[in-house]
Amino acid sequence: MNKWTKALGVIAATAMLVPLAACGGSRGATTAGGSGSDTVKVGISMPEQMLERWKIDGENLKKQLEGYGYDVTLQYADGKTDLQTSQIQNMANNGMNYVVIASIDGTATGAAAEQVAANGGKVIAYDRLVMNTDAVDYYTTFSLEDVGRMQGEYIEQKLGLKDGQKGPFNV
Repeated sequence: MNKWTKALGVIAATAMLVPLAACGGSRGATTAGGSGSDTVKVGISMPEQMLERWKIDGENLKKQLEGYGYDVTLQYADGKTDLQTSQIQNMANNGMNYVVIASIDGTATGAAAEQVAANGGKVIAYDRLVMNTDAVDYYTTFSLEDVGRMQGEYIEQKLGLKDGQKGPFNV
């Protein structure tokens, strides 16, 4: 199942690059090799790193964004809503152009998202929508329908169902 987690992380991270690439030029910022003096600053707020999924997502996203020349700050909130809110507020105060929020509690991070917007940054809700605010500029997640299809295909392959294997199976 580890390879599925990695695949989903890469898919989600890649989906996030589209809005960042589309909006990065409008802020007068540059990527690697550009001629401007500003660098796009991206803050990533992940809920925790104890679950492998969030650790992999955070690291993959950071690596991909740095590959495009962005200055990336990645922080994990250790499952604590107050810590995540504080981290997001600090990102806002440090002039992040974009803040990616994988919220622990979608209602609790709304005020911090508003602070990002008030400081001129764009908010990207990652996998979990930030609620009770209009400060969210983008929302990215993966297709649950596609995830279900991939899981079904994996089970079908591992059990040999296409090859005529008959159950009962203990899944």
